[in-house]
Amino acid sequence: MNKKIKILIWILISITILILGSLILIISIRPRHGEPYSRVVADMHQIQAKAKMIYEKERSYATLNCNYDDDMKMMCDYIEKKLGFKPTIHQSDKEYCAYIKLNAEEYFCIDSSGFAGKITVNPEKENYCDGRTFVCSVKRAKKEEVTLTTDKTEYEVGETLKIKIKNDTEEEKEIYILLYIVERFDGDVWSEIKRADWPCKPMYEIKASITLAPGQIIEREWDQKEEWCQDSKLVSQQVPAGKYRLKSFVRSVGKLEWEETICSNEFVLKEKETADWKTYKNEEYGFEFRYPEELDLKYIKAHIWPPKVTVGPIDPNFICEEVQGFDLPGPASKEEIIFNHSNYCVVTGSEGAMGSTYVSYKYITNKENSQLTLEFVLRFTNCGVYYGINNKMEECQAEISNFKANLEATALVDKILSTFRFLE
Repeated sequence: MNKKIKILIWILISITILILGSLILIISIRPRHGEPYSRVVADMHQIQAKAKMIYEKERSYATLNCNYDDDMKMMCDYIEKKLGFKPTIHQSDKEYCAYIKLNAEEYFCIDSSGFAGKITVNPEKENYCDGRTFVCSVKRAKKEEVTLTTDKTEYEVGETLKIKIKNDTEEEKEIYILLYIVERFDGDVWSEIKRADWPCKPMYEIKASITLAPGQIIEREWDQKEEWCQDSKLVSQQVPAGKYRLKSFVRSVGKLEWEETICSNEFVLKEKETADWKTYKNEEYGFEFRYPEELDLKYIKAHIWPPKVTVGPIDPNFICEEVQGFDLPGPASKEEIIFNHSNYCVVTGSEGAMGSTYVSYKYITNKENSQLTLEFVLRFTNCGVYYGINNKMEECQAEISNFKANLEATALVDKILSTFRFLE
């Protein structure tokens, strides 16, 4: 065979091999089933690295969330941009897990054991990454520890909680004398509420700890009261609706310092009246909330209802005074209100028509690692139209005056947002 022909054949074979190799490479790296770009997975690995840094610095994972710092915000925002939602993150002092849904069949999950990878089981399933346990791939084996649990994860305001403390180790353990501390989630941090477990005795009469034998279970109840001592008397009040957890401290017998902080599952206290409310569900943006179909008022009626809720990222530079008002003749009123430990920027504007005043409301607050804006319009009756009619004018004026003085609009918004949650 001619030498030139041999060379030509060799060149053609080489080109064919290169083309086939390229096609194989393209097929191998092409996302399957609409799988997101590799940076989404890379960002989850970075979140895992960030979690490790947080623990090394704070000796706890409790502050791990999408708003921890600029790096976390950037990674979560990118994931939200590509997938339409931010990672779900569950954490306790000693453990954490986080996951994203890649497609209809797969999730990508990371946890404090070092696991990082794709799984097909829903991580929110019990005994996985559900907020009580913090593992991705397999059910964790029974762990020797002291546990603190409640009988349910959702209660009505005023309902008694049943609490169980169990020593699942093979040695005696000492637990904090109060057995548990109650914490409420206030925006971005857990805050301890006041609680006394004794009738205002002098501190020297109180032991520092209670000893738990191996396998021993102690059962207690909490009546949802915040308590404190005032002038040697016990004072208490009902805690508001919201998200809570229990916390305690554990050590081996004979140790002077507490060796471990334990936390219970998180639980929610909901207002009784919300049980009969309607549910608004936004499938496109993945959230829902409950709201009353009508206001339980005679002279104040809902006009634009149910409230419109929009969700956005938390703005660290947010200034209430700079919030845009309404397209109304008069100027908007803007003020910041703290209600039930939540901060609200409240914008209102009004206009009169046909014997009524229409008041537009805009409430802005941070919740569930997001900035929520809730808007609605109420119609206030002009009480003057009832002048001289069976004391109706006085009744009308009293209702409107009490509504404003008691911040009932803010109380209503606070109850509505207490039911807000992101869909799974």
